[in-house]
Amino acid sequence: MKRPAHAAAVLFSAMLTVGAAAAGCGSSAKSTSAPAPPVVVPGPAGAYRDINVSAGRREVTLIGAQIGPLVPLVAARSFVPTEPLASYGLDPPAARLTYDRSSGAPLTLLVGSAGFDAHFVYVMDPVGRPVYTVASDQLRAVLAQVGVTVPQPTS
Repeated sequence: MKRPAHAAAVLFSAMLTVGAAAAGCGSSAKSTSAPAPPVVVPGPAGAYRDINVSAGRREVTLIGAQIGPLVPLVAARSFVPTEPLASYGLDPPAARLTYDRSSGAPLTLLVGSAGFDAHFVYVMDPVGRPVYTVASDQLRAVLAQVGVTVPQPTS
């Protein structure tokens, strides 16, 4: 049986609509992807001349390739503190990271204590909130250079 030309066009249009829906095109359903993690210090590493790491009277300056592990500095989460900053090891802070930008004012971060299971360390810009949780593995070696020990995760 021969179909009229307009029926073939309708069938073809229906096939395109089904294919697009299967591919997620034109769908009005909400995306289920998680939000992007908060960026504490944006990249690229070349945007910074050096990073000064200090704790008490101890101080180290990172340059060149040493900057790479700390840029970008991405947090697992951010939150507005509900407890005194001392609860997060931020008053007084265990250490400070000062990023000397190639252009613009330096960026200083306070580094606090490790979280309850030591997977994360609390970090905060002293100018404002929020508090960030940064992977302890990203900070452990750098902080050790100024005598700050970040424990290994417990689980």
